[in-house]
Amino acid sequence: MRGIDLEPQPEEALTPAEDTSSANATASTPPMVAIDSKIEQAMDLVKTHLMFAVREEVEVLRARIVDLEGHVHHLEAENNVLRSHVPDDVLKKMNLH
Repeated sequence: MRGIDLEPQPEEALTPAEDTSSANATASTPPMVAIDSKIEQAMDLVKTHLMFAVREEVEVLRARIVDLEGHVHHLEAENNVLRSHVPDDVLKKMNLH
């Protein structure tokens, strides 16, 4: 029976499917590079937008902090004035003195 060869083939020999896929890989390299380039550009654009949004939010939060610090100083001054006009016995009852 000579029709079927059961001997393993050497590893260097490519099957027709492997030969075609390696040719496709070489032929598909330029489109893959273009896709990779477009993905990188899109990621850079997303990064730019995120950085802009973060910077904008930081500016808003810094302004809010300045406003709140001013409000705290105002309330502390008001509290000091009110405490100075309250009798000591009332402060003792409130455990604030």
